[in-house]
Amino acid sequence: QIFYGLNVVDNAFWSRESSESHEGDPPAGVDGAMVVVGRQVPKKHHIDILGAYKLYADRVGPGARPLVLIGQGVEHGRLEEFVAREGLTGKVTLLPYSEPERLRSCYHRAALLVIASDREETWGAVVNEAMNGGCAIIASDQTGCALTLVRPGENGYIFPTGDIEALAGAMVRYDELSEQGREQMAACSRQIISQWGLDRFCQGVDGAIAYATGRRRRGCNPLDALLLRVWGGRLRQDANSTDAGRATPL
Repeated sequence: QIFYGLNVVDNAFWSRESSESHEGDPPAGVDGAMVVVGRQVPKKHHIDILGAYKLYADRVGPGARPLVLIGQGVEHGRLEEFVAREGLTGKVTLLPYSEPERLRSCYHRAALLVIASDREETWGAVVNEAMNGGCAIIASDQTGCALTLVRPGENGYIFPTGDIEALAGAMVRYDELSEQGREQMAACSRQIISQWGLDRFCQGVDGAIAYATGRRRRGCNPLDALLLRVWGGRLRQDANSTDAGRATPL
């Protein structure tokens, strides 16, 4: 049985546009920008985003919208080197981790969020956050939430993971929209994510509990029992998980 609603954020918080203090003010350069938010680790494929942005900027020219990467991680140095080597200084800004209030302001000022993760990204809660701010979404097809939250042509685009050319094309297509088209994407993002709030989470959990407690417990399949015994709950650490302080199953 599958129960939906686990992957939600506090929509009431992320949809608020202003903060009572200046601590929530966004950094300069985020207005109308593409934003990338998350740990800078291999599974996020930030280097692909930079490669695609280089193609996009070459095609669009001086009118290319800026790219802002927010976060830290083991690949930060590699990303800085790419920006310098490819002449993207001034177009691409790398910012450290931001507190939620400031990050919320970034989403409300930015035009779109880009996420290029592989299949290890089981959902991608930054997409929920950004959609509350009215961001259009460009997501890889292996990002867990892509097929659920992104409607191609309505509130963003989906591209094949690792396909830099396709990602650059999605960036260009967004820029080719009219102002009205971009506003419609923003409104669509807000409408979609309004259905993925804490109420939905509670409904999903309640349904799962009711299902589990209302059924008689079955015995474990012998083959499953053997596999669990051999596995023993062992975990390994990898480049993606170490930075977050969590483990990935073998």
